[in-house]
Amino acid sequence: KPAATSARKVMRKLLEASAVDLRGAAAGAGVHAARRNIKRMRSLLRLVRPGLGTVAFRDGDRLLKQAADLLAEARQAEAFNAILAKLNMSDAARSAILSYLRSLAGAQAVPVALADAAGKSLGLIAQLEAELRRWRLPRRGRSFCIGGLKRSYALARRQLAVALRTEDAEALHEARKHVIHNLHHTEILRGLWPDVMPAIVAELTVLREALGEINDLDELTAAIGGFAPADKSILTEIHAAISALHSVHLATARRKSALLYAEKPSAYAQRIDAMWRAAA
Repeated sequence: KPAATSARKVMRKLLEASAVDLRGAAAGAGVHAARRNIKRMRSLLRLVRPGLGTVAFRDGDRLLKQAADLLAEARQAEAFNAILAKLNMSDAARSAILSYLRSLAGAQAVPVALADAAGKSLGLIAQLEAELRRWRLPRRGRSFCIGGLKRSYALARRQLAVALRTEDAEALHEARKHVIHNLHHTEILRGLWPDVMPAIVAELTVLREALGEINDLDELTAAIGGFAPADKSILTEIHAAISALHSVHLATARRKSALLYAEKPSAYAQRIDAMWRAAA
């Protein structure tokens, strides 16, 4: 099928899935699935950006970012619980952190109810669904998709190189965003070469998860910056556990990125275009 037709079809499916997930989040099912599909839609926008145009891209991306931001607080709470379960430390230290994090949540001015946040996010998703009907993509060709793919790959490659060299928390967070877009593009195009693309998806997933846990650890470190337990050894134990797990994930990120981003963007784009041509 024409690339434009397929892009619209994928976006429509993601919109429908997001609506279901957001209704589930409003009922207390958690926000991870909803945020994941919102990220996939933002990735799809970047894939078709050269054909969609700057204005339509920015309008759509703005709606999706607002929808994701509404769920950020709930998602962070889920992420903290998950990462704390993986830290190698005593039950006493884990309990102390959880109590401190709960005290911070209780001190927030007016926390937005999850049901309300999910409802507002659902409204933004509905706006994008209306925008989808007005998309003007090229009826023929795939060069606009190849251009979007190349741009996202190049950004991931460049940002990763900087982030892994400096080990800066913000740089690693930015690199992770672009890796996620590259991963989602590879997922969308996995049918171009069924024997190879799923393996690349699996490797990119490992890289994304390593960078995601690094981000969760960095956010946890920032969140407990004011934590001052009476027993100082607890704080030492917590920071040692965070540092150890951080090092493991950083080593994984270095190993995977060296393999996945060895090609220059132009060579990467040519390879994907060759797969597309062969599949067609």
